[in-house]
Amino acid sequence: CEEGILPHRESIDLGAADPTKIEEERRLMYVGITRAQKSLNISWCKKRKRAGEIQMCEPSRFISELPKDDVRHFGNPFNDPEASKDFGKSKMANIKAMLSK
Repeated sequence: CEEGILPHRESIDLGAADPTKIEEERRLMYVGITRAQKSLNISWCKKRKRAGEIQMCEPSRFISELPKDDVRHFGNPFNDPEASKDFGKSKMANIKAMLSK
């Protein structure tokens, strides 16, 4: 969920002239969020290789618009790295268990 992906870079470029483009992308994210039944994980890359070049990425502007009380950040260097690692291992174990059924 990165700038340039959600919202898409074309919507960002057109958004200056037509703000409804960004609003439609925001609505699409809201629809996706409301489809989650128990929990939702949103992720983004710190950097991405595109066309052979490394590009630094920014989290989507929509993430900062979510209610602060409902968001937990994992993998953030400002959080406890051990807790983040344990959480990630737990999530991966759950995914592997689901796939092995």
